[in-house]
Amino acid sequence: MKRISLIGFCLVLGLAFPSSSIAAVKAGSSCPKLNQTSGTGAAKLTCKMVNKKLVWVKTPVAEPLGTMSNPVPMGSTLVVSDFSYRLDKIEFGLDDEICASNSFNAGCTFDANYDSIVDPESKFNWAAVTVTAVNKSKVIAKPAALFMRTFSLVLPSGQLLGSEIFAFGDNDFSQLQVIPGGSGSGRIFFQIPKTITTLKSLLVIRDSSSFLNTKDYYFKLEW
Repeated sequence: MKRISLIGFCLVLGLAFPSSSIAAVKAGSSCPKLNQTSGTGAAKLTCKMVNKKLVWVKTPVAEPLGTMSNPVPMGSTLVVSDFSYRLDKIEFGLDDEICASNSFNAGCTFDANYDSIVDPESKFNWAAVTVTAVNKSKVIAKPAALFMRTFSLVLPSGQLLGSEIFAFGDNDFSQLQVIPGGSGSGRIFFQIPKTITTLKSLLVIRDSSSFLNTKDYYFKLEW
């Protein structure tokens, strides 16, 4: 009886205090079997032959393209639902152009001759991102369909700055309609507060085309 109790006690100790060989799985330490893996994601390790010795080597798995840690490079495409999207460029300081296009745009006013000018008291500046989209569906569709996809820049704090869907400017992306297999390019307009002197180099497309799932896709901006 005492012997059985002693064996049970030893088993409990073994469970409570794992062996050092299990606890010591870290990069550079020895490993038992070639190509064996441990951990997942950024912490993944793989057993590799290094200088004729089997050791754990860091083999992190890259996040999928379009995630925050792996945004789509400018000029590259990513399929979002029924469209593929590509960011072509970003433009700042479009105030004069926006006001010349439509005097009723926000941030615009009239001079003494009733000509449209930039409102000197405006608290923001206009910017635009040029986007190209290809229709992957079998019907005519809009790549910026209202309530289905939104486009946002990212402020330094991480807060999203949504696009202005009621801005009236040349080559407005929100007005595009594309036939199946066709492509179109346009500009997405943003009001950037004058208090903001920099932005994170990201644009976020939020896809709400599925009622059951909303997904965010990250694209890298360069300027």
